[in-house]
Amino acid sequence: MQAQENEQQKIWRTLAELFFLDNEPQDEDFDYAAGLLKDAGWDRNITRRMLVECIAPVAGANQGHLLWPVIGEWAGFDSADLFQKIQKRMLSREIRPKWRYLFSDWYCERMLKTLGIDRLINRL
Repeated sequence: MQAQENEQQKIWRTLAELFFLDNEPQDEDFDYAAGLLKDAGWDRNITRRMLVECIAPVAGANQGHLLWPVIGEWAGFDSADLFQKIQKRMLSREIRPKWRYLFSDWYCERMLKTLGIDRLINRL
């Protein structure tokens, strides 16, 4: 892990851990994430877009335990790998046509709804 994460990376890691670790986030976890987002100037639209388009497609693979119950608990993310994959996803979305991501966005939106995205969005 980097010695010092920048603000954006801290938000990415926090959101990935909030929604995509095999645990049950508490209200305090959502409050902490909402505080980080507010301090960084992220609103509801930015937060939802980043979660759906960039964070969920990368970190959501950790939710495999929802599909295959034999997969064990995953206790954390390799931050450097997570950041690299999110950045790669962002660059990919800039150069490829939007239609290419329609199914992925739809699926990630549904997954996040199931995982309680509104618990976070309503705090912003």
